[in-house]
Amino acid sequence: MTFNLREHLIDTGVITERGLTRRTTYRHCPAGCGLVLLAAQDLGHELWCDPYPVTAKGELDALLTGRATYTRIAGELDRRDAARIAYRSADHDDVFAIHVCGIPQPEINHSRITKYTRPDYSAAPPF
Repeated sequence: MTFNLREHLIDTGVITERGLTRRTTYRHCPAGCGLVLLAAQDLGHELWCDPYPVTAKGELDALLTGRATYTRIAGELDRRDAARIAYRSADHDDVFAIHVCGIPQPEINHSRITKYTRPDYSAAPPF
């Protein structure tokens, strides 16, 4: 009998068949729409969220269409229940809606998007 570590990790829910862990990462949609999504897993179930955080109105729109919402805490996705929604507004937290192919992402919270800026290598070194 040989021990297969990958199979063991999948069986115990540490990773999924696609290699997703609890840590969020960006991957292309597995359903085929080709969009880059925020992906993670929870108890062996894959979570595929729209890539940008939503506003409180966007969260309401997502919930009204049956899409769950998640917040990112320490690099992991945590489902937003009624208490968290009531006391932590999506306008002040990174909240992501579950992705549905063909349906536009709910209203994006542009103030919660962190932008990458390229370092200025032409400047003199600080020493």
